[in-house]
Amino acid sequence: MPERYVDTSGWFKKSNDVNAVLLKVVPRVVEYGLDVLHQEVIQNVSGPHYKPGTRGPGTGEMPVPRVTADLAGSVQMSYDKRNPEMGAIYSSNKKAPHNVFVHDGANSQKPRRFIKDAVDSKSKEIRNYFENEVMSEIRNAGQ
Repeated sequence: MPERYVDTSGWFKKSNDVNAVLLKVVPRVVEYGLDVLHQEVIQNVSGPHYKPGTRGPGTGEMPVPRVTADLAGSVQMSYDKRNPEMGAIYSSNKKAPHNVFVHDGANSQKPRRFIKDAVDSKSKEIRNYFENEVMSEIRNAGQ
């Protein structure tokens, strides 16, 4: 009985081409996503200004009212070029120790999820950007 061979060289080449595209696109998309999220979080914590000693409304709505710019100044973006698929947006406890109480709420203060809301509102835009970039690079690689 004759042996049959399956030629998978074309599949392996395409697989390697797609992998190369992803290695090229992912860092660009992560940087784009972090920039978009950073801008949205800053916008979320840049609400109306109140004088020190007064309390803003505790509605839990965005943007977060502010007495100082500490919370907006605490928003950080972390990206490691050695690990390009990872990045983070966070609020530094050193610059704004009250950040967790604003984000998660405390006592009668309703939560103002300035980071979570930014992720929820921008995730579709970032996902669409990723899909468009991948498809564009795959088309370019195939030419």
